[in-house]
Amino acid sequence: MNTRNLLVLAGMVALSLHAVPAASQTGVDRTIEHDDRMREYRLYVPPDLDRLKPAPLVFALHGGASKGVWLEEGVAYNEYAKRDGWIVVYPSGVDGHWNDLRGVEGWLGRPPGFVPHRSHRENVDDVGLIEALLAELSAEFAIDDKRVFVTGRSNGGVMSHTVAAMLADRIAAIAPIVSSMARPVYEAFPPSRPVSVLMINDKGDPLRLWDGRGELSNDVSVPEAIAKWKQVNGCGSEQTVSAEAIAGEADDARVSHTVWSDCAEGVNMELYVVEANSHQVRAVLDKDNERRIDEVIWSFFGRSGRR
Repeated sequence: MNTRNLLVLAGMVALSLHAVPAASQTGVDRTIEHDDRMREYRLYVPPDLDRLKPAPLVFALHGGASKGVWLEEGVAYNEYAKRDGWIVVYPSGVDGHWNDLRGVEGWLGRPPGFVPHRSHRENVDDVGLIEALLAELSAEFAIDDKRVFVTGRSNGGVMSHTVAAMLADRIAAIAPIVSSMARPVYEAFPPSRPVSVLMINDKGDPLRLWDGRGELSNDVSVPEAIAKWKQVNGCGSEQTVSAEAIAGEADDARVSHTVWSDCAEGVNMELYVVEANSHQVRAVLDKDNERRIDEVIWSFFGRSGRR
């Protein structure tokens, strides 16, 4: 294992030296009617895609108070998709939020007058939306049903866990960032088969607490989420590599990288943990290869298709 895999933390400032470069090409705006709602999504299809060759599909889910097109602008997935012949879809949550099934009654620490987001109040069927988008895109393109992936940060990361738990027979791998699993999903945890999982978390995250139940959330702890996936994935031994602090970067943040082995059906499980007390993990940097977070996730997906 490369002992120099590092996570670099940076802020949300657009001009940050470590901001992920925007994709070189943009997708097109589309809509789909689902559950009596007109839902928006952004779709990127490489212009020279071989329509007869099965293509992997990546769902990229934005964080809270955002939308698909904004996420597309801040990641490099389209660039990689163009290079590798993949398709990327960026759906948008209702009023900028996903119903990750944490439940309205589970919101904690809410200030006086706080009202849970509409997606939760109205119990929007976002799992069904992902399923509907997969069906629609599979009818239009030759989607490789063994290589359907989901990634997202914060609210989108919680939603990634939820989608994988509910649609385990359709999703090969997930890569949730700064997030954990919604407690109701954890308590039911219905995956029908193993799913490859890459988690990226900050141990001092003030919103998605490492120990669970962060501000305005109803999540389990990161260790609990890992234990659940490890159980369903039947993983055996693990190896953790701790890296040196990165001088001058995000208060000299430290990082560790854990890999589980001997998992069922050949699935992969990995965890990156950074210690910088932030909810804004922006980049994963491999000093030898200068890889950023998007590249690490893309590489994980590339080796995590179903057998």
